[in-house]
Amino acid sequence: MTAQAPSGEVQAATTTAAASNKGWWKIRYFQGMKNDIRRRAPYYWSDWRDAWDYRVIPATVYMFFANILPALAFSLDMFEKTHMSYGVNEVLLASVLGAVVFAFLAGQPLVIVGVTGPITVFNYTVYDIIAHRGTNYLAFMCWIGIWSLIMHWVLAITNSCNGLTFITRFSCDVFGFYVAFIYIQKGTQVLTRQWRMAGETSAYLSIMVSLLVLMSCFICGAIGESNFFNRHTQKFIEDYGTPLSIVFFTGFVHIGQMRNVNVETLPISKAFFPTSDRGWLVRFWDISASDIFLAIPFAILLTVLFYFDHNVSSLIAQGTEFPLRKPAGFHWDLFLLGLTTGIAGLLGIPFPNGLIPQAPFHTASLCVTRQVADEDENHKGKSVRIVDHVVEQRVSNLAQGLLTLGAMSGPLLFVLHLIPQAVMAGLFFIMGIQALLANGVTQKLKFLLQDKELTSPLNPFLRIERRMTIWVFVGIELLGFGATFAITQTIAAVGFPVFILLLIPIRSFLLPKWFTQKELSILDASTASSFTMESVARSYGDAQPESDRSPHNGEEVPVVEGGIFAGSDSEDSRSESSSIAQDERETGGQDERPQKRRRLTDSSGDFPIAPTTPFPVQTLSRIKKKEVKNERHEEAASQVDPITANDAFAMGLQSVGSSFSSLGLASWLVSSLKAMEIKRPTAIQKSCIPEIMKGGDCIGGSRTGSGKTVAFAAPILHKWSEDPFGVYAVILTPTRELALQIFEQVKAISAPQSLKPLLITGGSDMRPQAIGLSQRPHIVIATPGRLADHIKSSGEDTIIGLKRVRMVVLDEADRLLTSGPGSMLPDVETCLSALPPSSDRQTLLFTATVTPEVRALKSMPRAKNKLPIFVSEISTENTTIPPTLKQTYLQVPLNHREAFLHVLLSTGGNSSKSTIIFCNRTKTADLLERILRRLSHRVTSLHSLLPQSERVANLSRFRASAARLLVATDVAARGLDIPSVGLVINYDVPRNPDDYIHRVGRTARAGREGEAITLVGQRDVQLVLAIEARVGKQMVAWEEPGVNIESRIVKGTVLKEVGSTKREAMGEIDEGRDVLGRRVRKLKKVR
Repeated sequence: MTAQAPSGEVQAATTTAAASNKGWWKIRYFQGMKNDIRRRAPYYWSDWRDAWDYRVIPATVYMFFANILPALAFSLDMFEKTHMSYGVNEVLLASVLGAVVFAFLAGQPLVIVGVTGPITVFNYTVYDIIAHRGTNYLAFMCWIGIWSLIMHWVLAITNSCNGLTFITRFSCDVFGFYVAFIYIQKGTQVLTRQWRMAGETSAYLSIMVSLLVLMSCFICGAIGESNFFNRHTQKFIEDYGTPLSIVFFTGFVHIGQMRNVNVETLPISKAFFPTSDRGWLVRFWDISASDIFLAIPFAILLTVLFYFDHNVSSLIAQGTEFPLRKPAGFHWDLFLLGLTTGIAGLLGIPFPNGLIPQAPFHTASLCVTRQVADEDENHKGKSVRIVDHVVEQRVSNLAQGLLTLGAMSGPLLFVLHLIPQAVMAGLFFIMGIQALLANGVTQKLKFLLQDKELTSPLNPFLRIERRMTIWVFVGIELLGFGATFAITQTIAAVGFPVFILLLIPIRSFLLPKWFTQKELSILDASTASSFTMESVARSYGDAQPESDRSPHNGEEVPVVEGGIFAGSDSEDSRSESSSIAQDERETGGQDERPQKRRRLTDSSGDFPIAPTTPFPVQTLSRIKKKEVKNERHEEAASQVDPITANDAFAMGLQSVGSSFSSLGLASWLVSSLKAMEIKRPTAIQKSCIPEIMKGGDCIGGSRTGSGKTVAFAAPILHKWSEDPFGVYAVILTPTRELALQIFEQVKAISAPQSLKPLLITGGSDMRPQAIGLSQRPHIVIATPGRLADHIKSSGEDTIIGLKRVRMVVLDEADRLLTSGPGSMLPDVETCLSALPPSSDRQTLLFTATVTPEVRALKSMPRAKNKLPIFVSEISTENTTIPPTLKQTYLQVPLNHREAFLHVLLSTGGNSSKSTIIFCNRTKTADLLERILRRLSHRVTSLHSLLPQSERVANLSRFRASAARLLVATDVAARGLDIPSVGLVINYDVPRNPDDYIHRVGRTARAGREGEAITLVGQRDVQLVLAIEARVGKQMVAWEEPGVNIESRIVKGTVLKEVGSTKREAMGEIDEGRDVLGRRVRKLKKVR
């Protein structure tokens, strides 16, 4: 049974994962919950180990006060409006229940669960409705909880959380705006209550104290973001400013004449006892049958509220601004929420659910930051702090819950009784204002009211041509907020969840009719990353699992291929410009479709074209030239699939099982792979894993995105777990970025174990690396240049652990084996010299292009006790281009290439796509980044002129979608595997057709759709024809309905604008300044 998704344009960034399924709600009973558990279970013990971090302490303290004090204020409302049915102990116990259950069992333990403003409104509105009937209120609420439990479980079992794919920032911002105003309203109500309870003097003093609390907490937060004091002092004030302000102002009211004023404090009751004279178990049987069934419509409204409120809290707590690495579990968490709802009903306490703004505040308090250069042109030379990672663990949630439980004891209840209600009002104000300032509605209003001259050129709203569009969008958001807020002020408040839920179809159906896709892509966005949305978009078996998924923001760690015989990564710029000898015969056609008539004309053949089958090159002395020539001759003479022509072991490949268990991997490893949505082995994994497990050497070749990383990582981890001693394996890769990604992939797969991997790359301090190497890590992932430096200079005691290495992996073997200028061979030789001889270790080579140099290695002499080298080359048809890739070209004048690129990136179809733009030269990439930045594109770069810290930071910004465009050289052409990349643009046509294959392989990976656009100048035609001959298919002319790029450039002011911008950028280069305007070494002008 399938309920089809509503038609209409849904935010592309939010529904990308769901689009691959035919329906968003695929009822496959229990499947969503089971997959949530499978994905999260491997991280369960690390959730407790990772809590050994200082950030957990301030997060616990802050969340204790941020949770308990608002809850106590809500208890005042319910105490008065429900005739003492709910009081302090009931609210505290509800917070404890939510914290303990979700800390121990939740799929996402970062979400704070407790008593919220909306449930407070719901509780006392229900009381107003049914009180006149003489119905037992607590028994009625108990049955609401029981019915809601059943409904929650039905929704969880039937995968209803798939509907979250339709929730965007629009819905979350409106609801967050409403909750923030509820907090401000409650703070105001606490103060207005003082006139009635304590008189005018107390009321005026309470107003003063609440405003002082507000200012104190606000200043503490501002200091944390300022340049005052050193970083440790800033962080201490930011972390503990709010708790210390509460403590200070609790005593402040007793200073001087203020002690004579009767200030109202928090009311309390007997420790661990209900407020009213009853037991903790509600007499749910003391109610009529008609009232039991009358509770059903109220339970429906409660379920609707919790479905939206809790899931939105979870989404915001896992927002795209937080670089989370562990998966979510929406279906399982909804099941747990139903459990706590039923238990709360039986105990006669308020129903707990996800808290806004406490949930995102909790995640924010666990963020670890680092300082990078500010890329805003208005802040040249300054730095800004960005989030490096989040301490994802369960202890802070559990600890604040246990502290809340302790607050129910007599001594701590007495302490709570000392806190003035004015302090609580001030806390309401600061939490509400902080939530408002971070809200998307406020950000849009701030932009609209800001002086245009003072607006950052990086502000994405500047890309919207008409400001009226933003006003209309904000007006719709405020209208939704106003309707929700207004209904909560009436007796009909019990129905306000319906108004909240209506925000979803409004966004899905109405807004696409009123706004263009480009406008919506800027005004709205996905709430959480694609990785977080895995729980609700790929849990149901319709889409094939992806082979190499990393738990970092939904982005896949690239299949990072490195080599065995390659060179130093300290000269990445040299390797970027060198052509790599490649001669693979992988295949994979594109979707057949009528081609537009080509207008490519061959006007010049001046530019050299790298041959697709290069001549024999100088290789290591251990590989004879004769063997390489023989391999080339055999390859030319044979047109059959090399997996059957070259390898007798491959003859039994058809009998290999279709699961990782059947390949002989350990159960913990299979579970870990399943948790990462790697459920079935790919062809390269099927062929290589069994042979590696047998102990033989292996050469594996398969197209990019086919799962080569898992093909060697899984058997290594399996064999290591059986004998975890010293340095078990060394993995060499040609570039730093690829090494980092393999490092993250290995950490993700080995999460259930105590593996100690070590990353050794250039651009970082050698001393910590040397210390780590001397401590005998289990797996070393390195670039050859830096590891060779350690071998030469770090001393025997540091590298002695390498003498016992069992396995060596050379990823991107073709690149590492290539000789010539910039070759990595000398450094690889140095690395191998520090390892055991080949007879005493396993050697694994993996590459996307099995060149004759690589294939010739199988003919090398080997020890008698060694198995024959296994060679597996996985191919399909006649091309290495993914079948889901759309290849197009755009013919452009040589002198206006930048203008065409600018307009191309701004078209409706491309304006929201995450895009990589490839250049042939580093200096061209540097100039192009400056131009695009000045044209208000969110752009960053990746090339060898950048220091390592900037390369890592820039790549992180692109992965996190902080930058939409990545201008890169061929240093990014291999290994980068970012699911969000939908478009690759060849700004310069690559000289080597194989480089084209690797470039366009950055998109359309693992079955996804993608597009590659090549900008073709008059002198590039021969290059394009060579590429088409290599891939076996012609490109088609780029077109988009209703878009004429040439007309836009000729009729508009684009040429003038881009020309002026280019002159400014070149002037900046002449002055020796970097992209942020800081003076550096002078760069040559690019003509």
